[in-house]
Amino acid sequence: MPGDAMLSVAWHSSDSVQAHMARNNDTVLGMAINGDPGALHALTCAHADLPVATVHAPLLGSPDGIGAQLFETWHGVAPLRSGVHRGVSYRHNNDLLFGSVSIAEHDLAAGALAHLDATTGAASGAANVASTRLAAASFAAYSALFDTLATLGFDYLLRVWNYVPDIVDHVDGSERYWQFNSGRQAAFSAAGRTVTGDVPAACALGLIGGSVTVFFIATRIVPIAIENPRQVSAFNYPRQYGPKSPTFARAVCIEFAKTPYLFISGTASIVGHQTMHVGNVVLQTRETLNNLRAVIDAANQRYSLDDGSPRFALAGLNFRVYIRRSLDFDAVRAELVAAFDTEVPLPPIVYLRSDVCRPDLLVEIEAAGGYPMEVSG
Repeated sequence: MPGDAMLSVAWHSSDSVQAHMARNNDTVLGMAINGDPGALHALTCAHADLPVATVHAPLLGSPDGIGAQLFETWHGVAPLRSGVHRGVSYRHNNDLLFGSVSIAEHDLAAGALAHLDATTGAASGAANVASTRLAAASFAAYSALFDTLATLGFDYLLRVWNYVPDIVDHVDGSERYWQFNSGRQAAFSAAGRTVTGDVPAACALGLIGGSVTVFFIATRIVPIAIENPRQVSAFNYPRQYGPKSPTFARAVCIEFAKTPYLFISGTASIVGHQTMHVGNVVLQTRETLNNLRAVIDAANQRYSLDDGSPRFALAGLNFRVYIRRSLDFDAVRAELVAAFDTEVPLPPIVYLRSDVCRPDLLVEIEAAGGYPMEVSG
């Protein structure tokens, strides 16, 4: 990886990742495998102490040479220490921790629901949301996460990726995303953490079947939460979006050695708190890009280069694009390509088939940057 940056990222194909890992294993904090995880077994056998999260979402498009699998490795400064705590696999150095936890709803003990009800106070009117296996799985995953961070002394949750089976289905009287939010917020509260304001960047996407999977980056350095002036903060959504609001910031910035890194949460075609352009994927993609630009502008109000120019720009980030319907891929990709100056290479972009957390949202985009990045097919 380039230089001695506090944090850097590499995107690799299945052909190049093994050699990359052999060269850089002492700096790899963790890995996310996007697409078909067919090579997972060989990698985990060779690197058994590495936190690995699998995202079972088909790739619709990726940088040249990547193919049907994208292996994303997160790197930090050595030496690194690895372990497992309450089912959370982690690796960390003095400043950063990468972790992963996966919980199958059907594996939860019967007492998990009762424990969640006791924690949330099911009589509050959210009982039909709290008393579900998904809410209990969400609560269990985040409770284990927070206990791991407390045990290891990492106070700040920086960025979280949540993957939830069948996220927009209605089961047990409510939408599954609402149930996930109920369990997540209950875990934040039980751990003594705020559920508004200084919360992590995050996304929550739907997969077909599988387990509730959460992977994350935590730190001992205070991050700065960034909100979007075009949108109501997600943690302040009105009750029409569920009895418990989503617990995430629109973005966070963190500064290492006077260099800020930006992590933008999953972003969609929402203005205020309402979905815009229902049924029109082109207009939803454009609105999403407008929201990304607004978040970048908000981040630049806090951070600038030495000459006063903006620190962050849309073309300087990398992107993960989630598309609900495979048939919309070409239209979404055309909008992304049009958003950038044709005289410079496109930034790294990967497209995945995945459900977005509202049934009327057709596309969601997350972005990050400021750190060194390598792409190798």
